[in-house]
Amino acid sequence: MHLQEKLATIEEQREVIRAMSVPLLPLTSTSAVVPLVGAIDSARLAVLSDRVLRSVADKRFQRVLFDITGVPLVDDEVAHGLLKIVRALRLLGADAALVGIRPEVAQALASLGDALASVTTYSTLEQGIESVLNGRIRQSGAYRLDRSP
Repeated sequence: MHLQEKLATIEEQREVIRAMSVPLLPLTSTSAVVPLVGAIDSARLAVLSDRVLRSVADKRFQRVLFDITGVPLVDDEVAHGLLKIVRALRLLGADAALVGIRPEVAQALASLGDALASVTTYSTLEQGIESVLNGRIRQSGAYRLDRSP
């Protein structure tokens, strides 16, 4: 019985750590920033997807900025995972942007070709926040007005 309690405690702690590893910070009442730091694997992508999609549905966020400044490596798995989350957000009626694009990350993302063409990107978090606060986000090289709530 004592071992089962310890295992349950460990699992609870893992859940807390997973939730903390994917913070979702409200920027405005309709937008949020998801700062990502460190390596991203398939398990963390799953937690990220679940947390962001639930938050968008529950809190009615219309825009989500994924700040990948602190992600040291974006491989094909991570890139495809992020694109999948962006598509899922669109199905929920929210826009998303990748911000904090460093040169080495840009090279990795460029290999996605046309799949990345529909994703809004900014080289810095500051540019992404400015676009949200100004009520616009860039898509395909042009600005478009965001939806009203």
